[in-house]
Amino acid sequence: MPAFVSGHDLLSGIENAPSGTASFYSPGTLSPLVIFGDDTGTTASNPVTLDSNGRATVYLSQQARMIVQNTVGTAVVDTVINRGSAPLVSVDSDAFTDDTLDEVLDLAETKFGGVDWDYKPGTGSFAGRSPKDWMSAVHYDVMSFADPTAPTINDGATPADAAIASAIALAISNGGGVVYFPPGTYRVIGAIACTSAIGVSFRGAGAYASSISLDHGTANAFTFSLCESFCVAGLSIDNAATGTGACLALANCNNVVMYDIWTSGTMSKGVDISGATSQSTWVDKCRLSQHSGGTPRAVKYDDMSSGGVGHWITDSDLSASTAVEYAGVTERAVISNTMFAGTTGVLFTTGLTGTLFTIYGCQRLGAMTTPIDMTALTTNPILSQWGNQLDGYVVTQASGGGGGSSHTPTISKGTEIHVRLTSGGAAVCTLNAPTPAFSTSMRGATILFRLTAAAGGAITWTFPAIYVLIGGGTTIAGADGTTTMVAFNWDPQTSELRQLWPSSATAT
Repeated sequence: MPAFVSGHDLLSGIENAPSGTASFYSPGTLSPLVIFGDDTGTTASNPVTLDSNGRATVYLSQQARMIVQNTVGTAVVDTVINRGSAPLVSVDSDAFTDDTLDEVLDLAETKFGGVDWDYKPGTGSFAGRSPKDWMSAVHYDVMSFADPTAPTINDGATPADAAIASAIALAISNGGGVVYFPPGTYRVIGAIACTSAIGVSFRGAGAYASSISLDHGTANAFTFSLCESFCVAGLSIDNAATGTGACLALANCNNVVMYDIWTSGTMSKGVDISGATSQSTWVDKCRLSQHSGGTPRAVKYDDMSSGGVGHWITDSDLSASTAVEYAGVTERAVISNTMFAGTTGVLFTTGLTGTLFTIYGCQRLGAMTTPIDMTALTTNPILSQWGNQLDGYVVTQASGGGGGSSHTPTISKGTEIHVRLTSGGAAVCTLNAPTPAFSTSMRGATILFRLTAAAGGAITWTFPAIYVLIGGGTTIAGADGTTTMVAFNWDPQTSELRQLWPSSATAT
């Protein structure tokens, strides 16, 4: 029900208007209003006749223009009355639980803590800002930066570059925040760049919901340079044409989390991390699929010769001709519980001496053509791997008759190595030093040999000087048709492989 407020100006009487009249109109007009004779809504005639003291009792439900005339029709008052008192003005809206304007305004002051719709936290630089300002200071919805005259920028057709750039620029200038991509597809015709920013994160509504659709060939989708403490999450990144860039390129960035990112096969690289000072990066629960555009890599770590502390890939799905490449990383790197598809799982190139690598729980890694490629290295980069279906391998070769044969252990395939000779006849088989060579920084590295001699003649298993056998010497005799077991542990102090078990022979 509306609030009926007394026309109080008439209660005390209007001077110079005894027995005159008072007419009521909509403010600023001469359109008559309905007036009431009491506070229950009983209508009265408009105009109303004043008594001999210029008084009358009138009730109104809104503001009104009041014109008072004396008995000869001369206007003596022309004013707006019933301007409203907040405790009396009714609020009939489902958006508020209170009943009057005064209560609603008091509630606003309680909620925002300030006056005139300002937001006033207890401390900090947000005091005195409007709700719009303080919300925008931490959350930058790229849709709100779109040109109002252009179609929506998440329709997959309208270029979104300008809106995205504006959102990033404001986030950087305010010292951080989240650049948010609501559900939809954002067509990008140039590169998205973020430089020298701290705490500026990029989030979509989820990889299924928010998509970046690139419409260029060579540039990266996102390029982060000299950025710290940020996250990229909940986005898919696709390219209309084959591109040689990366979906996410990080140069000299620290403390970065990439989460729930899906990339397509049309870009050369999913994530490309480079720069001497890049540290603490984490690729988690991402689906990176790269199969075209130059040298495809799902993840590549590159040119980090003076830094690179802590890089993790966890619980992700990587698909590329080479899934992960390490080049120049000099500190810790971990891959765990990750699915692999393609030809080469993990490629080690140059500058890796002294690095600590751990790869575990990646069961599909062992099914690849080349699970771990370390052929470019002369020294083992302290690789520890288990649970990847790479416990070791079997090599079958001829004994060489009287001339003999040799085998060089490839540690990247596992440390249990079974050498099987297929032709008989007394011969010598040499077990060379493993490749790549163990470094003096490695601890606890072991090799287990299963050495099987074919029927038809005894084999002499020969070990070069790097192997130290129990009891001395350089050979172990392999009887005709038997398997010899022998294990070695790496001693980094002497750079030798020392025998752990006495050799034992069993009939095959």
